[in-house]
Amino acid sequence: MTGLHYYYFPTSYWSRIVSLVIAAKGLAATRHIVDIRHAENFEPDYLRLNPRGVVPTIVDDGRAVWDGPTIVRHLEAAGGPAVVGEPDALLVELEQLPLMLMSYSVWIKGSRGEKSADILADKVERAATYATRYPELAAHYERKREFFAKFRAQVYDEGHVQAQAEHVGQVLERATARLEERPWLGPGRMGYPDFILVSALYRLADLRRVDGWADDPGHPLRRWFERARAQPEYQAVFVDDPHILPQYRRDGSLPRP
Repeated sequence: MTGLHYYYFPTSYWSRIVSLVIAAKGLAATRHIVDIRHAENFEPDYLRLNPRGVVPTIVDDGRAVWDGPTIVRHLEAAGGPAVVGEPDALLVELEQLPLMLMSYSVWIKGSRGEKSADILADKVERAATYATRYPELAAHYERKREFFAKFRAQVYDEGHVQAQAEHVGQVLERATARLEERPWLGPGRMGYPDFILVSALYRLADLRRVDGWADDPGHPLRRWFERARAQPEYQAVFVDDPHILPQYRRDGSLPRP
């Protein structure tokens, strides 16, 4: 497999971040949709490619690379405009934002019909079933089963979720303070730290976990988001990606809080 191949789901949190990097660096990639809604990331062919069974994954001239930050650093080394900049504590905090936990802790309540309790139960059961069905991949499936069993317990732990939500708020405060000193978190222009932040803010608004910034046009984060929204990379990923499913397609503005 030659060239750059990109396995992703266009509206997933980390897929959007990597897609922004690809757009900013002007990289040509053959795209492959992994429909996580229908557990395609659990299928053995994908698990052979990415033992964690998550999106996104890239295959660069036959070499598979997974894990969002690892993919970004691999793409940074491939050339093109620099987007990562110097690593610092804020970037590490942004990379580790618990958006998956924030998402499921909202979805689990079923307020919008996601039925995430059923989804998480299915993931645990599916991993156990596939471990038996595909014994050569049993160790990978068992790791997924253990992860989702532990994750499901965390989602139902309201104290843990609240503590993580407070941590997210603190990281956003630090990002806001940085943006009061300069227009972008990235190296001179919108870059990788900004790509994480814009994907996080979009998801948090969609979850209605906004703490007042999304519906306040004067809030620094809202003003920054609108500036980010005007960048061509944002347009390419949040609006123009032809693989965004119709029910998820919007004009690129923040979801209504």
